[in-house]
Amino acid sequence: MYEQIQIPFDDDLKGFTTNPVKRDMKINDTTGELYLLTEQKLVKMRVENCGQYTTCETCIGTDAGRDGDPYCGWCTLQRQCTRYHQCSLQDVSSRWLSYNDPQCIDITDIAPYDSHPITVAEQQITLTVQQLPDLLSGQHYICHFDDVFSNQSVKSGDTLRCTTPPSNLIPEIMNGDDHSSMLLSVESTETGVKFVDREFSFYECSTHKR
Repeated sequence: MYEQIQIPFDDDLKGFTTNPVKRDMKINDTTGELYLLTEQKLVKMRVENCGQYTTCETCIGTDAGRDGDPYCGWCTLQRQCTRYHQCSLQDVSSRWLSYNDPQCIDITDIAPYDSHPITVAEQQITLTVQQLPDLLSGQHYICHFDDVFSNQSVKSGDTLRCTTPPSNLIPEIMNGDDHSSMLLSVESTETGVKFVDREFSFYECSTHKR
């Protein structure tokens, strides 16, 4: 009679060096559970642990299918590594990126620049976001600068148009520095999650004059 035990996600199967796993293994395709057999125990554990990956790069890898977890994918608007069925509307646009997807979601460009003179406020900028999903009707994207300023963006293809903060909300440049920075992030009203971000800087022109 075998004793059946369940192995938690964070267990590395300690003790199996003295009680080795036999060749007989079985995967339950319905539940996603793996059954291992030792001399004394029948061990049940999940074949994946998507929750251990906290970034898109660690979830799906960076080598187009050769270094990601084949059981997991990146749920873009939830900013989570999940199984396919755990991501809402996984078949729509690029909402779920599989392990063999060539690119992660990312802000690849900010036009005209990813830094502005600190004296220039409330300017329109355009973000290029690779793998930017389409949203459901009535939903939209919001650009945030830190937690002090936000505005609804206008989507066109893989770009978003946003406005920079007014001057009174831009952080002061500290003595000895030539710029101040804010975290520019994008949120979807569908999930309320800031799913992608990038640093945005404001610089003092006088320190850059030659």
